[in-house]
Amino acid sequence: MNIAFADEYFELDPSGAVFWTLQETLIISDLHLGKITHFRKHGAALPTAAIDENFTKMDQVISCYKPQRVIFLGDLFHSNYNSEFDAFALWTEQQAVQLHLVYGNHDLIDPARYEELGVVCDYQLSFDGIRLQHYPESEPDTSELPLICGHVHPSYEVKGLTKQRIRLKCFHIQPNQLILPAFGIFTGSHPIQPKINDRVIVIAEDQLIAI
Repeated sequence: MNIAFADEYFELDPSGAVFWTLQETLIISDLHLGKITHFRKHGAALPTAAIDENFTKMDQVISCYKPQRVIFLGDLFHSNYNSEFDAFALWTEQQAVQLHLVYGNHDLIDPARYEELGVVCDYQLSFDGIRLQHYPESEPDTSELPLICGHVHPSYEVKGLTKQRIRLKCFHIQPNQLILPAFGIFTGSHPIQPKINDRVIVIAEDQLIAI
């Protein structure tokens, strides 16, 4: 689904990623690699196959858009080092794109370890008058540069005709702010309450639906 935001064109993908057409840049937020292994170490019966799903999902979306650059918009890794970081290191060796990490609150691993893999790290990026950072603004200021961000794992509750309810991941588009859903397989979500001028686009499996 193509949208206009901040005088630029972006393609929203059902994976939760965003492709910035002019910049040939794929933006992914809140992957939370290492979370499955972290919870398994603490006794949670989570399937190890879910670890591979995250990498398969990244490969698919990169293959689809063929970007020149991939930006991880924070919380690439869930906490401290575990074996999933080694899997990520192997994955980076297979990539022919520029990799950037905008640090989030869960990114505890030393930036030097990422930079050894060729991943450029920073706390904020700007391209063509648009900011990219992990954290959203609680009240987007239209006097500031437009912002693309993540962090909150937005979702929206869709109500059916027979009082059925389902909560779906979503893109939350505000007048000066675009919030991405969590890309990772094993991530929770936070229900949002959009305001009158906001747009919400939910992810229903492989489809995007504007609410």
